[in-house]
Amino acid sequence: MRTGFIAALLDLPPSEVQETEVLPTELPRGSEDEKLGILDVFVKMLDGTQMNLEMQVHFFAFWDSRILFYLSKMFAGQLHRGESYDRLRKCIHVSILDFNRFDDGECYHIVRFYDGKRQSGRHRIGQSRNL
Repeated sequence: MRTGFIAALLDLPPSEVQETEVLPTELPRGSEDEKLGILDVFVKMLDGTQMNLEMQVHFFAFWDSRILFYLSKMFAGQLHRGESYDRLRKCIHVSILDFNRFDDGECYHIVRFYDGKRQSGRHRIGQSRNL
C-alpha cells in the first residue's frame, strides 16, 4: 500500500519504487539546544531517496519554514564526518493539508528548488511537493 501511494505521488510505476523502509521519525540533533524535528512519516526508498509525508489539519503560519527546516535536516543528516558529498540522495517532502496554502484554488502543487537562471531540471538541487 505504501509503495503504491508513493508511486502515485511521484507519478512512477510501482515497480520503480521497489522497496521502502519506514525510518524513525525523530530527526537527529547535533546538540540538546538544537530544535527537535519530528516527522509524521519518514520513508527511505531503495535508491536512497528520502521522503517526508506530513499531514496538517489546522493552518500553520510557518508551514513553509517548517518544511525547509525538515528537508534541510533530512539532507544534511545523510552525511557523517569524512563522507563524500556524492553520497547525498534526493529528499522529497509531501504536505497533505486541510487548509489552502496557495490562493489559486488548485488542490495540487509541485514546488522545486532549482537554478533560477537556467530553470533546468539538470540544475535542480532538491524537490518538494505540496498537495
